Amino acid sequence: MSRRVVRVWVTLAILVLLIILVGYPTVKNLNTKTTGQAATPKMVYGYAAPTVAAPGSVQISEHNSFIGHGNTVELYNSTDEVVDAELNVLNFDGSLLFDMKVTLPPHGSRRIPLQVDPDKYGTIIINGNGVVFRNYVGSKNEYVLPFPGQ
Repeated sequence: MSRRVVRVWVTLAILVLLIILVGYPTVKNLNTKTTGQAATPKMVYGYAAPTVAAPGSVQISEHNSFIGHGNTVELYNSTDEVVDAELNVLNFDGSLLFDMKVTLPPHGSRRIPLQVDPDKYGTIIINGNGVVFRNYVGSKNEYVLPFPGQ
């Protein structure tokens, strides 16, 4: 057997071991950006963000509305039950900008555009068992940066 074949088998074995020890990430979201006319779109980029069950009930991430950035929170319920989650958006100084409650069906997801005033940044806190969370910060028609909940 060649060294290359051995390396492939060793890599696969390590991957299987990691899946057994850590858990298998499942892709639930495919994100793309396209340009061009509706009849002839061209994909500029695409990525699939892996999702796994949340490590606990409370997660944090960040938001940023400087230089015209938009923020969209994405929530995914990784459980077989309905989950009620609480979303708190804080300013950099810790003051509450707004909060809301979100109900997610089993294995359901929801995207929520945040209505944050211009030139604000701070923390997003999600409280909900089994919720996978990330915030997308982006500049319209230019780029999107995903920030996962931690």
